[in-house]
Amino acid sequence: HRGGSSFVAVPYFANATKYQAPARQDRGHLVGLAASSELHLHSSCEICSELPHSPSEVRARIFNDLNAGCAQGECEVYDLSKVIGEEQRNNISFYASAGVNLDEVVHKVVFCPIPRGDSGCTKRFFGAILAGCIPVVLSDALVLPFASVVDYRRAILRISEAQLMSPEFSLIAFLRSQTPQQIATMQGNLEHIKQAITYRARSGVPPSPDAMDNLIASLVHLAHHPEARLDVTVAELYGGEAAVVATPVF
Repeated sequence: HRGGSSFVAVPYFANATKYQAPARQDRGHLVGLAASSELHLHSSCEICSELPHSPSEVRARIFNDLNAGCAQGECEVYDLSKVIGEEQRNNISFYASAGVNLDEVVHKVVFCPIPRGDSGCTKRFFGAILAGCIPVVLSDALVLPFASVVDYRRAILRISEAQLMSPEFSLIAFLRSQTPQQIATMQGNLEHIKQAITYRARSGVPPSPDAMDNLIASLVHLAHHPEARLDVTVAELYGGEAAVVATPVF
């Protein structure tokens, strides 16, 4: 809250349709990440200044872990700071000439690491869900939209930044340890969450609430409960838990 205003997190996409893919399709790699290891110094994330590690430090740790630990063909990893460069970072049309297809990365892998960026939120998280790639949240500052009604815990993995930065922790080993049953559970639940974070054209009554329905419900709830918070971070939602495995559904 800032005075009489409130923070409401909502899903956002540049183009939602390009991400869409079934979660249980053939995925040839275990992990995929295309991101910049070096970020701009500015940040639009207030809570991020209170965290012990910068986004660049967190990303460097992820790249080092994957580059050192992945077997041949197991991971699809691109450090855009090295492959693309800062000058072309926002020039998406340049990526193909450098051999990087961002859409294929999320469509061909089982797990998508979601590190902190220039802000606490990132469309990388939403793109992974739509693409059926299990998000591995590595940001303590990420706000989960509509967390009071959407059960993300059954569809994502969460690793605290403190655990990720620990020298004893291996991200790739943790992801390898997920059983086929756990992966199938998360992939199945991703299909349900897609509906809750997607804005759909209206033609009659939708089969389940979409992002606009959940946004309106959140605002109505806030109007009746002004003390409520709609900006709960993933760290607050999961409390002191470290690496969190999705709960199987039987």
